[in-house]
Amino acid sequence: MNGDISRSTFNSLNHYTSVILQQGRVQLDADGNEQSAILLRYLRGLAADLIGQHGGPDDLFDNPNGTGMLSRNCGFGIVASKKTGNTTAFFPSAEILASERDLLTATPTNQVPLLITGGHYYVDGLLCESEDTWRYSQQPYLERANDEELKKLNGVFLLYLDVWERLITSLENSSIRDVALGGADTAARTQLTWQVRIWPTAITGASPVTCTAFDKTWSQQILRELQAKNRGRLSAKAREAGPGAEANPCITSPEARYRGMENQLYRVEVHQGGPALDKTGANQDDAATFKWSRDNATVVATLKRKEGDRLIVNGLRDFSRWFTAGNWVEITHDALELNGVPGTLVRLARVEGETLTIDPYTTSGTIYEPGSKFANLPITNLKVRRWDQKQTEEGLLKEGALPIEEDDWIELEDGVVIKFEPGPPAAQYRTGDYWLIPARVATGDVEWPQIVTAEAGNPSKITKQPKPLQPHGVEHHFAPLAVATLANGLPSAIVDLRHKFPPLGVC
Repeated sequence: MNGDISRSTFNSLNHYTSVILQQGRVQLDADGNEQSAILLRYLRGLAADLIGQHGGPDDLFDNPNGTGMLSRNCGFGIVASKKTGNTTAFFPSAEILASERDLLTATPTNQVPLLITGGHYYVDGLLCESEDTWRYSQQPYLERANDEELKKLNGVFLLYLDVWERLITSLENSSIRDVALGGADTAARTQLTWQVRIWPTAITGASPVTCTAFDKTWSQQILRELQAKNRGRLSAKAREAGPGAEANPCITSPEARYRGMENQLYRVEVHQGGPALDKTGANQDDAATFKWSRDNATVVATLKRKEGDRLIVNGLRDFSRWFTAGNWVEITHDALELNGVPGTLVRLARVEGETLTIDPYTTSGTIYEPGSKFANLPITNLKVRRWDQKQTEEGLLKEGALPIEEDDWIELEDGVVIKFEPGPPAAQYRTGDYWLIPARVATGDVEWPQIVTAEAGNPSKITKQPKPLQPHGVEHHFAPLAVATLANGLPSAIVDLRHKFPPLGVC
């Protein structure tokens, strides 16, 4: 989450059950956010323990034998139809609602008759809700201009659910901001985002006939490919004093410790996903890159229009935390973020209030502007976000970002250094994954978990090393929905893979 927060203090290993406010004490944003995180973890953990990795409530039927469907409770079912002559077959063969039949029958000729039903479904304890039935290509968080992706498919393919939380501010939803406050910004929100996707590789062998028959393939093969075991591990610390400083404190380098003049929340985020840069540089074109910000990437503004090389933005809150010439900025929008695609990085040549002049020679990507399209669809929530990485002698920028090189300490600024830890297994970095590093003036250090060990042969001497951590986010959760037999995208059979549970209350 790139909200304007002081730090994130929630740690499930502490086993805290609540945050207790005390009279006459300072209240921080981190306290309230931790209370929300504690409660959410409890509720989602309870749901996952009772329901399992995924599942939804049984649909409502008129008859006890499961016929005469009255309403859908279990959401995200995949239903389809196939017209042969004057006859239309509906899949799966179990009953579907009349409204779904009508929607399938009215499918335009340039679209595939494939629907995602409404209702509730739980994935790792997270409640996914869909109030409506959606065509596959018109999902609210994964809209497509057409069904060309489907029309290329022949064979048996898995449709699965991808769920995660994303931050929503007044830039994405202006109704969050109360107009009575005269434009003042307030709290942000987190939104549960879901997408139904198709696994790109056809399922080999016999098609599963039940969800139970597919559970092993899902948990031991496909889920492991969707969620890499190692998405990268990061260590962080303040620069240490050089050799000999312990014996003679007078020679401690002024370059040691955190030297910033303000408390900061550093954000290290993967820009281009992929493997780390090989020591030989042989995979330079495919290697992962990262960007960083000293204030959690919260300097962001709406891009209103583009005039040549000038970007006209609005959303200025504080000139002391604004854009400056030489900054690298990312031009991004909803479609890129929802598809896990990095935005375009470009360097600013001049800043005059809310007019940002870019250096067009510093980018090889698309400079999006209002009115342009992405994948043949109009873009929404176009914005410009500031990052703080710079060209250094040690590391050359790749399209505005720094290559991820493992097992080497990299200085961000003011004595804050990070290291991407090597495997095994080899890390597969994912666009958007991030780590947060609070840096504090009072201690001249960063807040980061430590590994405490006693020196061999001298147990009284304790050494501390920063603990390598998996990304703090973004956490994606997945669940299988159905397997569909497709011929040039047209379905001829569907097997429902959802888990269902009956209601506890009965008469």
